[in-house]
Amino acid sequence: MLLVTMAAGLAPQVTPGYPEKLWYIGLCIALYGIAGIILHFTWNRSQASGSRPFGWANRVTLFRTLITVALAGMVPFVTERMLPGEGGAMLWPYTMIGIATVCLLLDGVDGFIARKAQATSDFGARFDMEVDAAFILVLCILLWRTGVAPAWVLIIGLMRYGFVAAAVPLPALKAPLPPSLRRKTICVVQVVSLVICLHPMLEAETAKAILLTALLLLTGSFAKDVWDLLRGQPPVQGSVDH
Repeated sequence: MLLVTMAAGLAPQVTPGYPEKLWYIGLCIALYGIAGIILHFTWNRSQASGSRPFGWANRVTLFRTLITVALAGMVPFVTERMLPGEGGAMLWPYTMIGIATVCLLLDGVDGFIARKAQATSDFGARFDMEVDAAFILVLCILLWRTGVAPAWVLIIGLMRYGFVAAAVPLPALKAPLPPSLRRKTICVVQVVSLVICLHPMLEAETAKAILLTALLLLTGSFAKDVWDLLRGQPPVQGSVDH
């Protein structure tokens, strides 16, 4: 999913003379194709030990992937010039908020369905986690692109990927973590904060304060987990890491 968001961030600006919506649709199709290819190979690899249906829980997560791609496709077309009172440009912020809110509300639905159907799996947990990470990173990129926050807001979206990268030289970080209400709460707080800060009527200083608070909470959460793992906390079966 990181490749999907990177592709959106590096996409060129709209070519003059071409309808903006066509470029947006084309970019979304390309990004969804990349995500689909990654998902296809990951699912096939997870089926090596046995065949099981994709399931409705994973379908919900797949729909959240589509929503995330729809947001990622907006990255090249939003600018910090989209301020209140600029007519048609105001459609972008409210569209982003609406799409992001749907994705936020659906978060947790896939897990609920999986538990009800007794169809939980390592693949489903990892799929959900990767979509969450990509969704958060896309929101951070949008906030940066629209000028709501400086580039430091990207740290929120990149922190999880930094954690994964740090596990290469520090194998202890690959150990699973026990379920944590603190971790889940902070995750919800940061996503809600990112969505709220997309609102064009929110004052810049207020948005920065909200985002800085979310960043500090997230940093503290990751710091505690890293400390626990490096101390050799016993792994917990069935738990999921960051």
